[in-house]
Amino acid sequence: MKKLIILLLVIAGFYACDKDDAGGLNVPTNPDSISFEPIEGGAIMRYSISDNRVYRIKAQYSDQYGNSVVKLASFANDSLLLTGFNAPQENVGVEVSYLDENDNESDAMSLTFNTKASAVYSFFDGVEVDSFWDGFVVRYTAPEYVSGFANVYFLGTNPLTNEEDSILLETFPIKAGGETRFYSLDESQKSDYNTVFITTEDYKQEVARTQSWESVEAYSRILVDNSEFSLIDPFNLSIEEKTDNNPAVRWGKEYLFDGDIKGNQRLQNFVLGNVPPQYTFIAGPRAMQNLDDDQMYFVLDINEANVVGEIRLYSMLDHSRMASPSLYNYKYHTRTPCKVTIYACNDYIETNDPKVESGSWKEVGSFDRDPNEAQADRWYIVQETGYYYDIQSIADMNAADPAYMSIPIEFDGNTYRYFKIAVEDTYNDEWSPDYYNNNDGYVSFHEIEVYAKKN
Repeated sequence: MKKLIILLLVIAGFYACDKDDAGGLNVPTNPDSISFEPIEGGAIMRYSISDNRVYRIKAQYSDQYGNSVVKLASFANDSLLLTGFNAPQENVGVEVSYLDENDNESDAMSLTFNTKASAVYSFFDGVEVDSFWDGFVVRYTAPEYVSGFANVYFLGTNPLTNEEDSILLETFPIKAGGETRFYSLDESQKSDYNTVFITTEDYKQEVARTQSWESVEAYSRILVDNSEFSLIDPFNLSIEEKTDNNPAVRWGKEYLFDGDIKGNQRLQNFVLGNVPPQYTFIAGPRAMQNLDDDQMYFVLDINEANVVGEIRLYSMLDHSRMASPSLYNYKYHTRTPCKVTIYACNDYIETNDPKVESGSWKEVGSFDRDPNEAQADRWYIVQETGYYYDIQSIADMNAADPAYMSIPIEFDGNTYRYFKIAVEDTYNDEWSPDYYNNNDGYVSFHEIEVYAKKN
């Protein structure tokens, strides 16, 4: 009897093993308990499981590139993310089955789902490539949820082979909401017109899509003759003094457009043994807009509307052998701007009452630095050394590079004639900011230059 019982147990064991091999998990699949929601780059599979024998759910399909994909999710969840698509898809086949805790699998049911275009694919639905200074600009919009990268190329000269080739400029992650990116080519790659390529790729480095733009015009930016420029001073802040019996006095707006960008005239007079006039522009007191309720400003009239790309405000170079005059509180650079905002319009009308609004102004550029920033970082300092210019002679002056604040102007393709210059702060003295200060709000710069589109 005992031998018979053992034999029956062995037979039952073989039968159970055979049943597992043949049938797996005997749980009926229910397509009504599963639904799909298309999303960018894939779909969300939503499910409900009521049978307590089911431990996991399994979805098996092929992605856009033919790779087999298996996704698993727990019975405790209610959704599973199906990914692997860039271009929008319809009726993607998927096999869905159940697994128990021992990974015994039920029969699979065949279903289909749709997808939406991924961010790296739909990127091109909202991208523009337009003209820019010596290059081009890329603008794009993107949804809130994004992934992947964009690669920007242009058709140029390969520096290794000296042959025409696609040159990679930049790879950047696609940003939610979109952005604008600017590209100016160096001298060796400049061209009047450019061919631009953009490719997008997902995190698996699969290229999603490619698009090209031909004959994108590159605008050349040139210095505009400033001899016909004028600086309008609505608040009468400019100090205009040219006293014949005191040759040391030469202040006024006219010196902003005389071509002397370094301070040569002042140094030449000093070398000749004369008391050196300044030949420069200074305005005040209270010429900064943050010192009064009134918004103090100057208006630069460039005489003829143009597509402006840059405005430069120059500083006199430091003349080591000459003292700074009292209007500068004996510290020239305490009157030097460190925060400036530029506005533009075409309909400004000069008025005797500056409080009367005139002009449809649009903010187009700015320069913003800490008034207490380190000496080496200030724009009027020799960038290579981090120190003041040491000008001892005419030869030193001729050899020195000019010092200027560069204010890029927003590129929107529009032409403007009038530019409002609002100085909001000046630098403090590096060593004695409490003593050599600018509480009276004087503002000084030495020359104004404008760079605009070459006609």
